[in-house]
Amino acid sequence: MSVEVDLSGVNGETAPAKLHLLPCEIEHTGPAQVAQYFTPSIRDDGQRVLQASFRGRELRGGNITLPDGYTGLVLKEKHKAVSDEEARVFHASQKFQEFTYWNMETPPSRNDALQKAMHWPDISKAVSEMLYVTSMSKFHIWSLMTMFSTFLVRILMLHVYFTMHLLIYYHYFSPFQIHAPVDRNISQNGSHTRVKLEDSSP
Repeated sequence: MSVEVDLSGVNGETAPAKLHLLPCEIEHTGPAQVAQYFTPSIRDDGQRVLQASFRGRELRGGNITLPDGYTGLVLKEKHKAVSDEEARVFHASQKFQEFTYWNMETPPSRNDALQKAMHWPDISKAVSEMLYVTSMSKFHIWSLMTMFSTFLVRILMLHVYFTMHLLIYYHYFSPFQIHAPVDRNISQNGSHTRVKLEDSSP
């Protein structure tokens, strides 16, 4: 099933939405008189903690600002998809950069899952950059090892090349030549053939 988001309903002139995230589920979907009945009950305790009440229960909350580069959207689905093959289309009606979230009688803190989630984009970016640097370092090390191995192979090939040429040179152009047998009398009387080294150079 594909999901589509229609952004034609929001533009630069659209007023930002004022949202409240409550720690409960309400079996109602539709308009609510938030500005008339809920917002007036909100008060600040002077420690950057908001206080309110909902159906007799005390709420304590705070404002959350979205990370840089992110924009929140209020989405509405006008028509429900009747099958898995049908695409779901959501229409954006409002946008927001901050919202108020509430806890049940507990002041908001950094340990709240919602506040931790707001740090995930920065953490994800840092991890991605670290993995990129690590992969590039491994690539550079592998490149250096490959270059060094290629250099050693070429040195070995040059060594073999010059060694072969030196052997060929001494075999055909050496000033020393071996003549055997030189003294037939000695070679017949002895158990070994005597070999004499003569200098044939001028």
